[in-house]
Parts: sequence; C-alpha cells; structure tokens
Amino acid sequence: SYSKLSKSIFDLGTALEFVHAASLIADDKMDKALIRRGKPACHVVYGPDVAELAHMYLVQRGNLLIAQMDLSDRQVRRITEQNARTGIEMILGQTLDILQEGLKDTKSIKEAIAKKSGDLFGAATINGGIAVNAPESDLTPLFDIGMYVGISYQLGDDLADVLGNPEEMGKPAGMDEGKMTLPRDPEVGIGGTRKIKRDFDAKVDNLLDRLHADPTP
Repeated sequence: SYSKLSKSIFDLGTALEFVHAASLIADDKMDKALIRRGKPACHVVYGPDVAELAHMYLVQRGNLLIAQMDLSDRQVRRITEQNARTGIEMILGQTLDILQEGLKDTKSIKEAIAKKSGDLFGAATINGGIAVNAPESDLTPLFDIGMYVGISYQLGDDLADVLGNPEEMGKPAGMDEGKMTLPRDPEVGIGGTRKIKRDFDAKVDNLLDRLHADPTP
C-alpha cells in the first residue's frame, strides 16, 4: 500500500502525464498528424470535436488530482502556480511552432523548444521537489534539470524526424518538413544538433552533482 506522500507523488506524476497527453492530442490535430505511438491519432479515430473535448478533460482532470493531493496548502498552491505557468509557456511554444514566426536563428529555436517541451519536464522535476520538501536552494536547479532534459529530448525527436525509422518512432518521419528545427537549419544541421544535445545532457549531469539532496533512488 502507498503512504500518503507516495500517493501524492503518484497523483502528481499522473496529473502531469494528463497534461502531456492533452498536449499531444492538440499537437496532432494542429499538425494534421494521422499517427501517434503507432496508432491512429485521437482526432482521426474520434473526430476533431471529441479530440478537443478529450484535451480539455485531461487538463481539468489533472488539475483535480493536484487539488486533492494530501500535501500542505502551501505545497498545493506552489504546484498549481507552477503548472499554470507551464501551461502558458507550452501554449506560447506551440503558437511559435504553428506560426513559425521569429524562428530565424539557433537562439530563437532553442527558446521555442524550451517553452514547448522544456517547461513540461521542468514542472515535473520542480514539482517533485516541492512535494517532498526539498531544500529551497535545490528547486531552481531541479527545474533547470527538467528543462534541459526536455530540450535534449525534443532535439532528439527533431533528429528522429529527419533520420528516424517510422516504425520505431510510432509516427511518420518528415512531419517537421517546412518547419524551422535545428536539424533542418542549414547553419546547424544534423551534426550541430547532436552537439547541442550533448551540451544540454552535460548541463544535466553538472546540476545533478550540485544538488544538496541525493537524486539517486
């Protein structure tokens, strides 16, 4: 059986995954993608209206899980505020991705990735820290760790869109064609993107070593 804290951590992770799943439903619909994880996308199976309702439901269900966590009022408030900021940043990142405005150099593309993917991972790591009362000095590094992991993950996904096997990815390759991603940027390319990804991975390792709490299981 779970302790109260273990259940809260489990619910917190579930709530964030609800938000993640909701973002994938919206992303597939906006990109007109037909496949997700090797299966027909939500809007393909159920239509765009039901997909939109599923997106809204998952976000609200996640909010409810967080509101019901057996943590202090202060912890729940901080987590709620963090998730609201994360949601705003994800929407801004998706807006940049759709409009493709202002994405004209490496810096601006990395900033868009940070909003769209990095903030969600950052929320997961800092919220975990808040839930277990990690030292205040660890919270910003925890958020940064998640942010850098999220950016690295997205760079890997962008590389896979150019180089990957659709069967392994569970979705078609080439979906980003026509978008400004780092692998498709002539000044960065495949090799440059791999180097940038390694740099973010190194930042994660460096921050893990600086945490006051032991991050290992």
